Parts: sequence; C-alpha cells; structure tokens
Amino acid sequence: MITHSLPTASPTAPACYWVPLLLASTATALVALGVMAPWTVAIWGGMIILALSFVENGPFLLLLIFLLPVDAILGPNSLVRDVSVAVRSLVAVGFFFGRFHRGQIRLNRLRQPAISLASVLFLASLVISALLGVPGQKHAEARGIYFIGSYVGFYLVMLAWLDTTQRLQKLALALFSSTVLVAVFGVVQEFAGRYTALWHLLYRVDEDITAGVEATGRIPSFLGHPNHLAGYLNLILPFAIACCLLSTERLWKRVSALTVALGTVTLLLTQSRGGYIAFACTIVVAIWHFAKSCRRRVLLIGVFTALGFAAYILLQQWNPTHFEGYTNDLSLLSRAVLWYTAWTLFLSSPLHGVGFGTFSLIADHYLPQLPDLEAGLQVHNIYLELLAETGILGFISFFVLVAATFREARRQLRSTGWFEHSLAFGVTGGTVAILVHSFFEHDIFWAPQTGGLFWILLATIVAAPFRNVKAGVKG
Repeated sequence: MITHSLPTASPTAPACYWVPLLLASTATALVALGVMAPWTVAIWGGMIILALSFVENGPFLLLLIFLLPVDAILGPNSLVRDVSVAVRSLVAVGFFFGRFHRGQIRLNRLRQPAISLASVLFLASLVISALLGVPGQKHAEARGIYFIGSYVGFYLVMLAWLDTTQRLQKLALALFSSTVLVAVFGVVQEFAGRYTALWHLLYRVDEDITAGVEATGRIPSFLGHPNHLAGYLNLILPFAIACCLLSTERLWKRVSALTVALGTVTLLLTQSRGGYIAFACTIVVAIWHFAKSCRRRVLLIGVFTALGFAAYILLQQWNPTHFEGYTNDLSLLSRAVLWYTAWTLFLSSPLHGVGFGTFSLIADHYLPQLPDLEAGLQVHNIYLELLAETGILGFISFFVLVAATFREARRQLRSTGWFEHSLAFGVTGGTVAILVHSFFEHDIFWAPQTGGLFWILLATIVAAPFRNVKAGVKG
C-alpha cells in the first residue's frame, strides 16, 4: 500500500507569512499616517535621505545629481520652502555624520584646497554681514546663509565622494542626461505655449503671476524662471562642448553632442538676453582655446556670429512674442534704478553691508516712486548685490573663490587626459559664463539648481588632483 505523507511545516515557515504581512501593514500605516498628517511624509523622507547618505549609497547620490534641475516649492507657511535645498542639506548632515562615525573625517579638506577654504570664508562673510547688518531682517539673512550653506555642504560631500575616475565620469553622465531631459521638457513647454501643469505643481505659483512671462513664450523647463534655466545651461554647456571636441569614445561623443545641441536650442528659447551674451562669451572662449591659429579663430568667430543672427531671425519668425518686448519694456530702466539703489546701500555700510538677502525687503525705502516699478525686487546683479548686502568683505571673499577656481582649472588644463582637460575647460567656461550672466541676474545665489551646479563643478575640479591621474582615462 502506498501512503502519501502530508508536508509538514518547518519551524520557520510562519515567518514567511508574517514578514510580508508586517511589511504590508507598515506600508499601509505609513500611507494612512501620511494622509492624515502630511508632514509625516517629510519626516520619513528625511530619515531615508539621512540613512542613504550615512552609508554613502552611490546610486542615491547619482540620482540626486540627475534630479539637480528639479525643485519644488512648498507653501509660504512651510518651515522649508525649497525642497532641493533641504534635501542637499540633509545629505551633507548624513554623509559627514557617517564619516565621523567611521573615523574618516579629514578637516584638512577645509583648508588645503584653496577653493574649499575660499568657500568657507565666503560663507563666514555672509554670517558677519548678518550679525552686523540691518536689525529686524534675521529671517531673510538666515535664509540666504542657509542657501549658500547647502551649496558648500554638498560641495564638500562631492569633494569627499569623488575619489575615483569612475565616479567622476558617472557624475558627468548624470549631468548630461539630466540636461537632455531638461531640454526635452523645455521644448514641450514651447509647443504647449505654457509652463504646463507639472511646473505649477512643483512651484505652486499663482498662474496670474507668471501669465505675463508665459505669454511671451519664454520657457523655464524644471527651473523656477527662464533666466535661471539660461544660467544653468551656461554652466553645463562648456563641459559638454569640450567633451564633444576632445573625446574619441563613441558614447561620450554622442551624449555630449546631444547635450550641446538640445541645450543650445533650449537656451535660445529662454529669451534671456543675459544668457545669450554669456553663451556668446563661452563660444569665444572655446574657439580661442581649441582653435590653433589666429586665422581659424577669426573665421570661426565670424561663422558663429552669422549663425547667431540666423537663429535670431528664425526665432523671431517662429514666435514674434519672444522678441517684441525688447524695444518696449522697461526692464533695463528698472534695473538701472535698482543698481543705483544697491550702490546707495553699499555706501551706507561699505564694510559689511546691510545683510545678505535683505535688499528686496529694505530697498523700497530708497527706490524712487515709479509706476512700473514693483516692490520687493532683487538687484539682478550679483556684484552690486554683494556690495550692498555683504560689503567689501563679502565682495572680496567671493572673488577670492573665483580666482582660486580659475587657478585650479588652469593647472588642470595641462592634463594629458581628455576627460580631465574637458572638465577643466568646462569649469573655466562655465565660470566665465555665469560671471557674465551675473551682471543681469543672481542665479548663482538664489536659484538652487544653478548654485548647486556651480559648487558641484567646483568640487569636480578640486577632486581631480586627489585621484590617481597617472592611470589616465580611456577614451
């Protein structure tokens, strides 16, 4: 007689049922808690960010780089308004707490590279201006220091994490890929004729406020303003141009060429006059650096000038509203008034300024009463903004940082590796472009994406000498 024995459950079998049940119950509880108390979602998200930063999870850090152009603005009554600034601040806290826990903190990184020391000194100058500036504006000053502190903190994270060529190349690919995504979304906005519901969901701005800018066909992509998008693209495009010209590897050629092509088109669609001028300077610097003869340089500059005029005419035919406001708006007059007011504030407190981030709050008392001049405007010029808000102390400390950047990039330009050379030129060209663009805007301080990208590029140029460059880069 054949007997069939019934399967017996192993002693650990019940755990196989309890684990999924426990996970499902926990997930359900978290979702329910998030619905009843939305602030708990932020707490759980912050804990996850701290944990992943603590263990230095590579894919997570690369994901943050890829999502660098994306930001979200919470309600005006929220403790944290700019999500990207809060995320990068949490990453810096979690990352260095993990390094401290493992005994890997190296304080010499704060003083040994000149760029690191200059960044810390610049941040210190902002703190001094806040302490000695106009009383009663501490919230605005703290917000400004918080912004710059998040940039410097994430810079230090990248400086510590980018210790291999592979990580540096992965970061570059993430930046190029995200720029392509930014360009595609910008083109979608152009054809849609508006910023789209996704943009308004991210920034929670009243559509009546942006209606005037949207009507001209200007596009911001994932950033908060078309001028911010122009500044962001002017930072990344020099690096992509250098990779396209120097690399012999097919992948890098294709990715960088696609980034340059789509990024240039998107830059044109921003209708940023300062962005156009900055990009023209980038092209001139690229021609002067890569062209080997004076005759070829003159020829290429002439070709680029002709292409620029052709693009202007084409865009004017495509959408006349892009450029019809150039002759009848009062933006240049209003900025001249704002610049004069900033200079007046600087003269009132030349050493330490009136406090970083306070111009828009106190300038109304100094501005002339013009019917087309709105209240709460920014300087739209970082040089005058630095002089007015941080005085000579902040102005000099910032340009010490710029000088250290050019010095390090120039040293890296002697590298024989195509990637190091491209990176050094990218930082040089990007810095030139953002300095030119900053005559008309202040993206490098107040646009989280642009400021974050600037300090990330600084980290790459400082991290390069700490790697084993003798091994070279295959390409």
